[in-house]
Amino acid sequence: MSRLDVLRSLLRAAGDGTRARLRTLGPLAEIRERLRSLRDGRVPITEARITACLARAEGIASLSAAASGGAIRIHATLENGESLELAIEPASAHFAARGAKELSFRVVPEELAHRAPAKALVGSLAGLVAHTLFAVAVHGAEEGEAALTERDGPGQLRVDLRSLPSLRRAPRAMTMALDALSLDALEVADGALVLRVRLPGLT
Repeated sequence: MSRLDVLRSLLRAAGDGTRARLRTLGPLAEIRERLRSLRDGRVPITEARITACLARAEGIASLSAAASGGAIRIHATLENGESLELAIEPASAHFAARGAKELSFRVVPEELAHRAPAKALVGSLAGLVAHTLFAVAVHGAEEGEAALTERDGPGQLRVDLRSLPSLRRAPRAMTMALDALSLDALEVADGALVLRVRLPGLT
């Protein structure tokens, strides 16, 4: 069975609610809803999920986050007592067939991009995107795990979603099927981070 066949089967299961097809893939209702959103091409991640995820980032004691004005705006208190205010703006998405699944984010102010807390927050946000896109592959893993970040120009960080620990542990057949997903863009709408997803040949 090809990767397209596997993904078609998952999408059909999301649409018709067939319990047997998703029984072993984790919490049924949550996975089914995420698969439906993938099929529709617009997948929102709410402020509540973003805040809960980023609050678990390494070095963060407490945090509030708001999605508005094209950015995730963060006020955080670090474990050392320092306060930190920054914004994370989606910059680009590059999904290659059988290759990198990369996201780039701008950090404002840009001088914070080299600091460990900003890298941890960007890595956790990218991890949340991966959990949302690849829910059937990472089921059981806790949201908040971080993907690896690297510098991508002044004030910008790049993340390859394949570096997420739970994705590296996922069954190869599942990750091959999910390779058919393409993330065209990330957009910040009021109250949500919206993933624009394309499923070539599937929808």
